[in-house]
Amino acid sequence: MDEVLHNEEFQKLESTWRGLRFLVERTDFNENIKIDLFDIRKEEALEDFENNPDITQSVVYKNIYSSEYGQFGGEPVGAIIGDYQLGSASPDMTFLNKMASIAAMSHSPFLTSFGPKFFGLDDYSELANIQDLQGLLEGPQYTRWRTFRENEDSKYTGLLVTRFLARSPYDPEENPIKSFNYKENVHASHNHLLWANSSYTFCTRLTESFAKYRWCGNIIGPKSGGTVKDLPTYLYENFGTIQSKIPTEVLITDRREYELAEAGFIT
Repeated sequence: MDEVLHNEEFQKLESTWRGLRFLVERTDFNENIKIDLFDIRKEEALEDFENNPDITQSVVYKNIYSSEYGQFGGEPVGAIIGDYQLGSASPDMTFLNKMASIAAMSHSPFLTSFGPKFFGLDDYSELANIQDLQGLLEGPQYTRWRTFRENEDSKYTGLLVTRFLARSPYDPEENPIKSFNYKENVHASHNHLLWANSSYTFCTRLTESFAKYRWCGNIIGPKSGGTVKDLPTYLYENFGTIQSKIPTEVLITDRREYELAEAGFIT
């Protein structure tokens, strides 16, 4: 079972569905909120954009703008949530620029995540090892990133870092499986835990704020709607004591949070 659950492709599939379940279960659909699914991989979207130099002819544009905002009786999209882990490579920056353009035209922010490889890391547990974040992002490998930030449409994007724990490891006592007895072994790697895209948790702040205030502005800080409560937990024994794994993948200091925010990221 460990081999199956910790397979990279299987983890991507499970994390997507659990992230979506997290969002759905924390959304009050009685408050005039809808969630529509658009299944398209990043590679498929890039091919769509390449085949349609005029972005208004792309399948993505037609699904987000033309079929809703662009016609009488259509329902404008409030936010576009992308379950992607982007890097600094040219295809990812092209994808981000195209999505930012569509977001700007539809007046709907595009929310997605950057993976650790964007910062040259294997995983986000190494985030504290970056000594000079600003200096890093001024390097030649981030030229496309800086160009994107200067683009007027970039203000219609929300770019998150780190992931959240989507499921506690299976355990006969802490998180049992009804049909058989199984204890999931996650000690070998940080990535054996099931992490999901933080765009789902961020979106719960939008839906909760809209449900309460009919506006998505109360989404910042622990006292202004920014707190995500009751995340899954993982308790483990270390040198004879019980410890808890942080459910947001890595603890970010106030200073590093400020540096990330100044660089254009949401934590």
